[in-house]
Amino acid sequence: TPSLRGSAANRSRVILNGIPIYQPVRNSQINGLGNFSLFITEMVESQYVYASNPPLTYGNSSGGLVQIETNQKVVQNSTQLSLSLANVGFFRDQKLGEKAFVQAYGNFQFSDAFIGIQPRSLGFLKNFSTKDLGLHLHLPLGDKWTAKVFSYGIRESYQIETQVYAHRDIALGGRDRSFHLLRLRKQGKSSVLNLHGGIDLSQSQYAFGNIRSNTQTRQSYLSAEYKVFVGRKFSWQVGANYDGYARAFRDTASELFFSVAEGVPTLAIDTLARRPLLEGHAYGRWEPSDKLSFSAGIRSNAPLAGQENFVSFQASGRWNVSNAHSFLLSGGRYHSYMVPNFFFRGNELLQVDQLALDYTYNGENTSITVAIF
Repeated sequence: TPSLRGSAANRSRVILNGIPIYQPVRNSQINGLGNFSLFITEMVESQYVYASNPPLTYGNSSGGLVQIETNQKVVQNSTQLSLSLANVGFFRDQKLGEKAFVQAYGNFQFSDAFIGIQPRSLGFLKNFSTKDLGLHLHLPLGDKWTAKVFSYGIRESYQIETQVYAHRDIALGGRDRSFHLLRLRKQGKSSVLNLHGGIDLSQSQYAFGNIRSNTQTRQSYLSAEYKVFVGRKFSWQVGANYDGYARAFRDTASELFFSVAEGVPTLAIDTLARRPLLEGHAYGRWEPSDKLSFSAGIRSNAPLAGQENFVSFQASGRWNVSNAHSFLLSGGRYHSYMVPNFFFRGNELLQVDQLALDYTYNGENTSITVAIF
């Protein structure tokens, strides 16, 4: 979960094929941090990191943004296999025609051999297991339309020996998660129409002593955006999106904070955090010459469920002094909602004003980037 230029990780977003993926990590902790990305690099064609002033073509970000696009083509059929002390995996590229293809991958992680050869070093770790499977389909639909489908599912579990105050016991944890994304794109002579739809479901469990935690999450996403190119120097884009997010916490906590042993009285703590978000945006870009480019955008919400109305805006200008030197000045006001987590279960609206000056030097053997923000 990226934290960019000092902003909290809850403020930045990861976008996969135009759809936000919240907490895009596995082997995660209750604080949202994880050890591994959900995405396999063989499927990634491009990744752009906006460390600040994220483009307002995407919403609900008040820190930075990571934009990931999956592959557009497969050169040839291929198979990859992997084997280690704790993992068996595969990856398959399969062409389905001149432009259509499918990519599939899966992993099975196990702990017996990994823990068995170093029992003293990992005495606290009793076992772990991960099973995941991903599918990426790229399918042309006639001359102008293209469909992209990305589906992923994962099941994780672990057992560790740990201690809280005077109680030492085995902690059990696990999570089931799946998300399914669809993008339909129509490419015209001077325009592009994108339609997005996605659903993300997860359920996680934790048990230690008399503590129990069960968290269920559901996210649904729909968007439409239309972009027009006016000659080679100007383009504009409009769009709207709906992002519905709900997380239910069903927990059992000890009535005596200093004792979490089995048999100690407990109390139930149930919380439901819901956040519908409906937004519209407009964005334009102008390139008067090869050395200069300017862009500006605005985004606003339609208040739902008693929400506060907000308006986000931004502007930027780039000056390419030469092939080696360039400057980027950008600034704006941004809004996002917190993603509810174990420690904070609300849907607070966050606002930030950003201003940044970036300098880039690309020489024959040297690259230098400097930012003041």
